[in-house]
Amino acid sequence: MPAQVAKRKILADRPDVQVVVLPEGSFVTMEFNPKRVRVFVDHANLVAQVPKIG
Repeated sequence: MPAQVAKRKILADRPDVQVVVLPEGSFVTMEFNPKRVRVFVDHANLVAQVPKIG
């Protein structure tokens, strides 16, 4: 699924969260944020992992 489609679906279900799209393998902070969903994408901008809150 393309990143922008995933982002729209997440925001449709949870308009209160911030969706962050990142390249697969990106370094991220370890703190938990219940208002953030990270979407990791591959080189073709397709979702590479199941998005998770945090």
